[in-house]
Amino acid sequence: MDRKLLVNPVEMEKKLLMYGKTLFINGKLHYGSLAWTEISNEMNNVVKPYSLYLIVSQNRFNILNNLKKNFFPQETSYDDCENSNPKYESNTEISTTSDYETDSDTELKKNIVLDLDIPYDTYFKMKPINVQYGKGNKKRNYSGIKPGTWTDLIFEEMYKKFKLPCSFIFKRCKMYPTSDSTFLKIFGKCKDKNCQSNMYGFADKKPLEDEPLKLKICIPNSANIKHASNSKRPLGGELRKVIGKELQNTEGYLMRKELVAKTMAFGEKIPPHVYSTEVLRKAKQNYRDKSLGIELTDPINSLIELKYLMPYAGSIHLISADPLIVHYWSPEQLLVFNESSKSKVNNCRLCIDATGQLVKKMNRTSQGLKSSHIFLYAAVLHNGLFQTPVSQMLSEAQDMSKISYWLNQWIRSGANLPHEIVCDYSYALIGAITFSYCQMSRSRYCDICLRVLQNKETSTPAFFLRLDIAHFIKMICRWKCLGKGRIKEFFVRSLIILVESETLQQFEEIFVKIIVIASSETDGLELGSTSVPAPAELFRSHMINMIKDTNLLSSK
Repeated sequence: MDRKLLVNPVEMEKKLLMYGKTLFINGKLHYGSLAWTEISNEMNNVVKPYSLYLIVSQNRFNILNNLKKNFFPQETSYDDCENSNPKYESNTEISTTSDYETDSDTELKKNIVLDLDIPYDTYFKMKPINVQYGKGNKKRNYSGIKPGTWTDLIFEEMYKKFKLPCSFIFKRCKMYPTSDSTFLKIFGKCKDKNCQSNMYGFADKKPLEDEPLKLKICIPNSANIKHASNSKRPLGGELRKVIGKELQNTEGYLMRKELVAKTMAFGEKIPPHVYSTEVLRKAKQNYRDKSLGIELTDPINSLIELKYLMPYAGSIHLISADPLIVHYWSPEQLLVFNESSKSKVNNCRLCIDATGQLVKKMNRTSQGLKSSHIFLYAAVLHNGLFQTPVSQMLSEAQDMSKISYWLNQWIRSGANLPHEIVCDYSYALIGAITFSYCQMSRSRYCDICLRVLQNKETSTPAFFLRLDIAHFIKMICRWKCLGKGRIKEFFVRSLIILVESETLQQFEEIFVKIIVIASSETDGLELGSTSVPAPAELFRSHMINMIKDTNLLSSK
């Protein structure tokens, strides 16, 4: 069944007809008209002004055709809405000149000439230099504008002024320093397969200081050709370095948002020089690799290279290729942890956790065989004053032996024993911690702690292992047997009170109450009685009062 429309299209069209030509400028829809807001207010803001503009501009319900039949009978199409076609300045039609030598057999029959003035500041960034071409004794010097820079600068100025839909790839540039009639010629072609338009630009004179470079751009009228949305210019040269450097302190999607806000108006197509987040991420990685001195594309060999080079020498302690395992911590991290563990005022707490969402899988073979999930294990120091990572491991294997070996290597390097360790409910992680720090199994550690609670033993383990309550609550919330709503909330809150028990006796009492409530099919009064409540009802009332008291204490 189709969704019911919020507004009747017939009533909407009547409202639009009342405002008449105020919706248009020179026969084109005007997005900045105040009429959109007034019509939206008359419809009680059920349709927002920009949504109303989109409905009309996209000719939904044939509204735009009906409006043009009433106000512009001589026009029948609706493809000329504002911002749908670029505005060209000083447009004149000419035939293709003999100076434009195309690589294909087809020639442009009718072109548009656009006058483009490039500011002197922009021209100075691509100022002509001498470029040497050739090999050995066959080298020749040519004059040309700065390679890797001029293509992006010229395209940016072209798009800023003309909003061309083409994603031009510049093939070459020719300079004539001694010529009086021609100073510069540039050649390009649209990358889009549906367009493939050739471009030719030339400048008659070299600009004087503080004067713009006057270019004439000769292109076919490609405004009516549908261009693919993913057709982009390549990101390279000096622009790739600049973007890569800026991305070191931000994320690709944030930069993309800023570029869209700067270069686009509402309703326009994303420009060819606004790159995808994948391209920006790769540019960020390339800049970082270059700044770190990483020249090898193989990640294993790159790590081995970094292991023995400053400033990373002494920080990478183990590299394994198959399975991938990397142990790394700096001397400064070890020093900070040891100094914090000596403090008698602040509790030295070590939090250990892992995530598999940061590292991509590696290609193992030429046939495309990939590695297993690669997890980042991090040990974070938290002493009440600050928190900082002190040891890390990348591991393709998540078993107890690999985690225990990492912790043992860290202890062998000089790490002191922490007062408390916090982790999640991973059996492999719990077992590795107890084995590395106490030389006992997980079950043996739990038995000793239980005997201490029962006053059957006085010697406690060397450290206190605590399971994170956040992981526990998340695990409980995933139990489908609890259902949803108030029942689930009751049991989750009851289990939180159970975890916060201070004595073994208190834990047993709360645990029994939760089990009785969960196992009883009914609550309320006992069968056959008019005043005696059932045990499940008594325990439920008691747990509700405990939950209320806990909420009052937490609010204070």
